[in-house]
Amino acid sequence: MPLQKVTVGRRQYIVGLEWQVSPSGKVADAAREAAKQSGVYNAYVTRQPSKSGRLGQFGMGQNPQQKDWRTPSLAMSVANVIHGSWAGAFRVREGIVILVVRDDLITPDGDQFYLDETEARARLFQEINLGGLEKVFAPEAWSVTGADNVSLVLQLQDKVDGSLQPVDIPKEWIKLVAFGAGVVALLIVAGLLWQNYEQEQERLRQAQLDAARRAQELAQQQFPSQLQPKAIEYPPPRRYWEEEPRPLELAEACRKALTKSDLAYLGWDLREISCNKSGLSLGWIQEKGRYAKVIPETVPDPTLTSASKAIPLEGLVNRGKEDLLDPDVVSKRILAQNWPGTIVR
Repeated sequence: MPLQKVTVGRRQYIVGLEWQVSPSGKVADAAREAAKQSGVYNAYVTRQPSKSGRLGQFGMGQNPQQKDWRTPSLAMSVANVIHGSWAGAFRVREGIVILVVRDDLITPDGDQFYLDETEARARLFQEINLGGLEKVFAPEAWSVTGADNVSLVLQLQDKVDGSLQPVDIPKEWIKLVAFGAGVVALLIVAGLLWQNYEQEQERLRQAQLDAARRAQELAQQQFPSQLQPKAIEYPPPRRYWEEEPRPLELAEACRKALTKSDLAYLGWDLREISCNKSGLSLGWIQEKGRYAKVIPETVPDPTLTSASKAIPLEGLVNRGKEDLLDPDVVSKRILAQNWPGTIVR
């Protein structure tokens, strides 16, 4: 029977594989050999041995249309979630899937798809009558005694295992590999040509540098005093911190300036206070719906809805000449105190 693709949740799986226990640890090689000997199967899925001692398995199937490769196996995905010995009938969008696992191994015919519900139900009861099952899963409508009707979607939770592989490499894959090899070869040739071009350019550049150096040496021998390099004189750096006042002195000057003006006026809201070495700036906005007199010594706007005032700072002088601390001394001080942190210049 050809393989059947079914939908569980938002994923698609393959069912209808014939499962066997691998005679060796090389499960993929054993699967390909068994599929070729059958003369029917052209696809397989491998299930590697587990750390608990479970033997390796492989499932074989007929994929007549030679597509849907890499699709996961539903039987293997569920068997890797539900361990032990169990049998289950699960409804999917396309029909009913019967899965049978004994001693944690998928049975040879324990991966079947049915369109007829009566046939699927008879197949499940056949496994139940054989006995030895720890769990049974069946639709609630079947009224199977002791059966669990949990959803297959909840069991899987998007788990995917055992991707479908071709026994023989498809012709399309061979063409793709050949095309890829051609592209790689073309890139290698192009890389070698570019490398040779770069080497030739580097050789020419080095030759030009050598010629220029020889010309310079010859000129220095003939005109030694005129061609001696002159020392570069850099302008002195601008010491910005010397042009600023000390922070505490600036704060004190701002405090004194605040004492020279009232801040609260009837009908006005104080919305802005800023202070820097240029002076203290105050800004008011007139409260809506209230008449207010113009604030004395302020500059109102043409609509008389806002006013501002600037107060110069007194007694404020710049730092003047002041050298920075040696960064090495600062670093040693921090290290000596064993302070946590990062030292960055």
